Amino acid sequence: MENNSSISPEALALTALAVEYCKAVENAGNTEAHEFLSGMLRSLPRIYIMLFDLKPYGEETDDFESLNTDAIPPVMREEEYADAVNVMSALFGEYDTFLDTSVEDMQYSDTPVARSLAELLADILQVMMDFAAAMKDTDDFSQADVLAELKYRFHSYLSEIICTALRTANMLFQEQKLKDYE
Repeated sequence: MENNSSISPEALALTALAVEYCKAVENAGNTEAHEFLSGMLRSLPRIYIMLFDLKPYGEETDDFESLNTDAIPPVMREEEYADAVNVMSALFGEYDTFLDTSVEDMQYSDTPVARSLAELLADILQVMMDFAAAMKDTDDFSQADVLAELKYRFHSYLSEIICTALRTANMLFQEQKLKDYE
């Protein structure tokens, strides 16, 4: 990250947390599954709380109509995403896939919806990686737009992904499913 002293302490802390999360996921293949879940259980609530409390323009707003949605350009390539999913899926083994009854499609169906914890964590990785890269290259003027777009992503879909990943990781960790699996 550039030495940009005008970055707010909150934005700096959020960027550092994003980088920490990215490093943890990128090192998943070198970590035991139970230990990796322990790290996710520490990171995911912090990410959620920081994004929930984020006020990009200094005040609470739900007005995303005039938002610059190009403030966070995508940097993660499809191959990187697929590699992250594959590494974490191998780490979780048979416990990667779970049935999620909270998915909207399940509300009108008798067929359970299968989801992948590895894919959820990779979805979060993609947002965090893109955000960290955008903050590295941002100037004073566009910093608020980057934070606003991140808040919009959180409001639109990321909060649900974080909560679902956290719930699933917690269940696996508390039941020590992966400790026995290794």
